[in-house]
Amino acid sequence: MKFISCLTCFFLLVPIFAQANEKTMDMVEFLEQEHVPSEDLLPAHITIMNGFKPGAGLSVGEVQEVHGTVLVIHHDSAKAYKLQKKMPVFRGDTLITEHDSNVTLLLLDKSILSLASRSKMLIKKSFYDISSQKEKRNTKLQLFFGRLRSFVSKITGDS
Repeated sequence: MKFISCLTCFFLLVPIFAQANEKTMDMVEFLEQEHVPSEDLLPAHITIMNGFKPGAGLSVGEVQEVHGTVLVIHHDSAKAYKLQKKMPVFRGDTLITEHDSNVTLLLLDKSILSLASRSKMLIKKSFYDISSQKEKRNTKLQLFFGRLRSFVSKITGDS
């Protein structure tokens, strides 16, 4: 009797697992595709400037790598600047990567952020304090469109 119950469960659960696996594969395929935003990531009122002007306050990190065209718009600004390697980024910065472009940032806490092609991200907050006995950090990002990968190092304990 137990054998028949197990066999019945097997035949009932196999299609459910197969369907779940199909959905997982669909999600993986979806994430691997490059998607096109329905509207321009750069707002129409923003002017692209030559050169670079730093944002307000202290830097929260710097650009490690840039491929293609990556723009930064500082908080409350109507100007965008093209990012290059070693340039600082600030709290309130919005980063926009164009088609076939990407950027890698190194934050002060040694976290690494990689923003993929056709992405738009806001650095809402990035706090890192090493002055106290325990290191403290708090980072908040807002991804409007696209893909973001982050590598975060552990602050305490074993790595």
